[in-house]
Amino acid sequence: MTSTRDLGEQLTKVCLETASRDNATYADFRLVNTMVETVSMINENPATEESNDLGAGIRVLYQNAGWGYAGTDELDPENIRETTRKALALARGAAKIGSKVALAKGFYECANGDEVRASQRCDWWDEGGGCCG
Repeated sequence: MTSTRDLGEQLTKVCLETASRDNATYADFRLVNTMVETVSMINENPATEESNDLGAGIRVLYQNAGWGYAGTDELDPENIRETTRKALALARGAAKIGSKVALAKGFYECANGDEVRASQRCDWWDEGGGCCG
């Protein structure tokens, strides 16, 4: 069984390779795991229900002028390639009417509080638990 982390790493590589091959300026991949617990009361009888949904969001910038976004809940490599191509097609369309986009310079903060230089290239997640070490 593949862990969520391993799945995220595998699908990130598929997404970024596809975007790079199709001349994207920038691309990012987000694996989203949504857990919901519902508590209800029916005729004074408590009930709980848990659900877990896993999906992906892909954002692409084309020619520094157009953004495209596509999402999916089908997490296999071929579907991630297709979803990346959909995001890229939207970005290409937006680039025809958009203006140049300047990517951030300086630092951004990761979810775990680490600060990372915006231009720093990183592997998906470092071994120490930071977003880019």
